[in-house]
Amino acid sequence: MTKPAPRKVVVTDANVLINFLNVGRLDLLTNLPGFAFVVPDHVDAEILREDQRSVLDRSYDEGKLQRQALTDLEGIEIFAE
Repeated sequence: MTKPAPRKVVVTDANVLINFLNVGRLDLLTNLPGFAFVVPDHVDAEILREDQRSVLDRSYDEGKLQRQALTDLEGIEIFAE
């Protein structure tokens, strides 16, 4: 049995998501080999347009993106940097 290749976790911000959603190419992120994209819950809350929300929710449902609550102080500090 082969081990899956290690993946780098990338925490996204709203600007990145909105830009890819605006051009209809969120797949450019979600199909990158070797990367896993995580969307903090406060970033998720910034996606307000219904069409963008639909695409984003579908990406969560399909496991292409992961929504994550960011609650610990260390994680918030890292994201802020």
